[in-house]
Amino acid sequence: MLSRDEFARAPRDVSLTFEHVSTPQLIAFSASCAAWFALQFLVGRYCSSKHAKFWSTLDARSRAEITVRAVAGCFGAVSSVWAFALLVMDGGRGGGSTMARMFAPEGSVLRDSGETLFAMACGYFVWDVVVSVIEYNNYGFALLVHACASLAAFTVPQMMPKGFLYEFGAKFLLWEITAPFLGARTIMIKTKRTDGWGFRFVERAGFTLFFAVRFFHGLPAMATWACTTRTRRRRCCFLL
Repeated sequence: MLSRDEFARAPRDVSLTFEHVSTPQLIAFSASCAAWFALQFLVGRYCSSKHAKFWSTLDARSRAEITVRAVAGCFGAVSSVWAFALLVMDGGRGGGSTMARMFAPEGSVLRDSGETLFAMACGYFVWDVVVSVIEYNNYGFALLVHACASLAAFTVPQMMPKGFLYEFGAKFLLWEITAPFLGARTIMIKTKRTDGWGFRFVERAGFTLFFAVRFFHGLPAMATWACTTRTRRRRCCFLL
């Protein structure tokens, strides 16, 4: 009986629709999408004008990789810190119940502020998909699939009632904390700056965070998501 009461506030007869997408979400998505394309262009423009001699020695693939890594690193830093702040401020509101994990409760920080973060993430993953198509010969099919899957994972909740999967979205964005370090490492290798303490710090910090976040945090988060969705399918009348 308690398990059924837990789902008393669950939406009924839910279907994917753009009616759930608000104007602020569209603005955040559009601004984000434009910002990442602009940033990629500006990074390339800066390197070609301020470091023209070095830039001219690189092939097209290396140039593209530097601009892509720079954008990915910026997104990783912004999204992971933002997501961490929301999770900390939310403080597990809802008691960690299955329903609270699936739909952020009324009055929670995740519910009130999360949609802007996830709309921004959607804009980034649109950029990611476009870049994966343009640079397909360099990055291959696997990166394109990853970009499309990420876009779908963050777009679908936008077309559901507010709060749907916000907690899991924030937890999965924490994975992006490794992107600034991985990007910096690649750029430092391309620019042949691997002898100083900066490179050693970036490499070790990135390696440590990769295992700490992706395995010690990421795997439990994925297991919790799987268990939660299975529980909801058994007890609730609407499908994931």
